[in-house]
Amino acid sequence: MKHDKLVRDATPELIKADGRICSYHAASEREYQKKLLQKFYEDVRGVLNATQWKDKKEKLAELHDTCEALMLHYGFTMEEIVYIRQEKKEKFWRFDQRWILEEEEILLGC
Repeated sequence: MKHDKLVRDATPELIKADGRICSYHAASEREYQKKLLQKFYEDVRGVLNATQWKDKKEKLAELHDTCEALMLHYGFTMEEIVYIRQEKKEKFWRFDQRWILEEEEILLGC
């Protein structure tokens, strides 16, 4: 079965321990970024498609790990992201009110 996707560090060893054979390689920086972004979208789809709460929690945890890997790849620290998140939350990036923006108009002259 062909995969051609980014997997967690232990995956090749787990496959071998299960008595199966696999081939793999360490990605270049360019390939890693591409595959990491693909993994991000795969994990988002996993969250959207999960129907049980237990599965949703697991998929959200996987998505969180992938987001953390993306942050590190781009050279951001968790502290930087948490700080920015807090700043945005304090200004307007919360969802407590559950607002659904239906429409907006651009007013000329404003």
